[in-house]
Amino acid sequence: MKKNRVSAVLLSALTALSLASCIPADEDGRISLPERPAVYEQADPDTDSSDTGQERPAAPENSAAAEYFLANMSEPLRRAYRALYEGIFNYKNDIELPEGCVTQEDFGALLYLVNSTGLCGDSISPDYRMYVNSDGYVVRAAMEYIRTPEEGAMEYSALISEAERLAANAAELPDDYERVKFFHDELVRGCEYSSEGVDSHCAYGALCSKKAVCEGYAKAFWLLCQLSDIPCLPACGMAVDKDGVSQLHMWNKVQLDGKWYNVDCTWDDPMGVEPQSVRYDYFLVSDRDISATHDEERETFMRLPAADDGSGSWFDREGRILRRSDDIRKKFSEQCRICIEEGMPDSTIRFRCEDKGVYSQVMAELFNADSEGSKGMVSLLQEFLSADRRISYVLTTDENMLTINLKIIVQIPDNAEDIVFG
Repeated sequence: MKKNRVSAVLLSALTALSLASCIPADEDGRISLPERPAVYEQADPDTDSSDTGQERPAAPENSAAAEYFLANMSEPLRRAYRALYEGIFNYKNDIELPEGCVTQEDFGALLYLVNSTGLCGDSISPDYRMYVNSDGYVVRAAMEYIRTPEEGAMEYSALISEAERLAANAAELPDDYERVKFFHDELVRGCEYSSEGVDSHCAYGALCSKKAVCEGYAKAFWLLCQLSDIPCLPACGMAVDKDGVSQLHMWNKVQLDGKWYNVDCTWDDPMGVEPQSVRYDYFLVSDRDISATHDEERETFMRLPAADDGSGSWFDREGRILRRSDDIRKKFSEQCRICIEEGMPDSTIRFRCEDKGVYSQVMAELFNADSEGSKGMVSLLQEFLSADRRISYVLTTDENMLTINLKIIVQIPDNAEDIVFG
């Protein structure tokens, strides 16, 4: 996957609303932060922002992700979270908060927590006001929304229906590893990375509209995991692309067999080339492995668990680690044979190298070997030529993760006299 797609999450507690925003690095790189909220001393609600009085349904219970973070927070902050969550879920214009629960300084971070864990904050407009008392505590928020309550209800219903359908399919799989992999693959194959539309930052965009940015991928992933009783959290921070450009980003942490791992569905989606292919470079990796490109934000209310296990990745579990003692050419040749002659799902060879030395060796021997008499990939593929077969390949690599993804393409041309190599 090209690293010119780097996603973003707005984390400032001082912004009017810390909504995630993802933009490709090949654009101008500017991120438009929401305006800061208007802050008022405690006053009577504006008549034009009061609620209609129409009774609304109760909000669902707090998500498992919300409860993980709330467990380390005081009871007053938990009450403030619930008041915000219920009010936003029901599209209330005026949300009363319990007095003495959340300060003006912490309000933005608490609202960001609601947005990240509640599946309801995506409709909030940055144009809102908060009212504080003389002690500096927020007692009321006058909210604006980018969707109508009717639109929000329809999207929420469709989202839950689609998520439950996928969770039901995953329930047929043998274990949580296969379920997490299934969710990862569904998002990578089914969702197009796009910042178009108001739904691109939410789970609905990823699962229903099929277009989303990092925030949409991450929220959809944790929702699917929650429906399958698999602990999963949104992870926020900075990501660094191949050109060294840093941008704000959202991914996930998921727990399997009592251990936490990082999963980044957005960065495993090969944008532009072979859209139905799936990468596993950022699937179930440790903090150490992902640290070259991802840096967690130590958010006020969203302290993430450590992911210390470096041997839980897809490559480890599937036996796809290349080691110094391996016959590299033989390993690639065997995988090529499976792809070409036996058929392999999506015909992609995937390896991760145990260190930079092995990675450099693979690149030198197979993909940078262009001298006369070379035994590189072109020479290797010639072993599988036939009179009616044309072969090409698409190579994608990630030097930070030491991964190699090789898509083998076999064609039967009308006039099959030549072999075409990528």
